[in-house]
Amino acid sequence: MEIICDLIEAADKETKESSDREGGCPTYIMNRAHMSGEQFYNHYLPLAIRTGFLEEVDVDGKKRYKPTTKGIKFSKNYRRKYSGLLK
Repeated sequence: MEIICDLIEAADKETKESSDREGGCPTYIMNRAHMSGEQFYNHYLPLAIRTGFLEEVDVDGKKRYKPTTKGIKFSKNYRRKYSGLLK
């Protein structure tokens, strides 16, 4: 679940920082969440989309990913609940 939270937070940060605010680019999200392309595309991205934590958007023919309200809520609740356990 920690990795899914990293993915959601990376997409959220990129969405807020990008000039178009339409979603994060896959490379930025992968790097920020410390995962390979294989992990991102074959496991975590499909899981995050299937659970409704991320959504795919098309920006000028390019795929971007942005967190849903459900994803942001999940990430915040998870971090709040388990942050003390991970230190």
